[in-house]
Amino acid sequence: MSFRAQFSRDVLSAREARKWTQPYVADSISITLRQYQNIESGRCTPHTDTFLKLVYLFELDIKHYRKGFVIHVPLSTR
Repeated sequence: MSFRAQFSRDVLSAREARKWTQPYVADSISITLRQYQNIESGRCTPHTDTFLKLVYLFELDIKHYRKGFVIHVPLSTR
């Protein structure tokens, strides 16, 4: 399962378990409702700051998502 699909499924499950509304979550992390809906539906990947806010808000295990990140390191620093 892709990072985006896994994260959106986890966010949806966490929100529903808390019985929070989408507008409440969006407002809590200072993004628009549309942005949150796109993340939760898997239509888009959240920006890093939004991802971290959602992980913190829903108390998700960040280690679970580390395979979804690609870090580009320069081949040479010369």
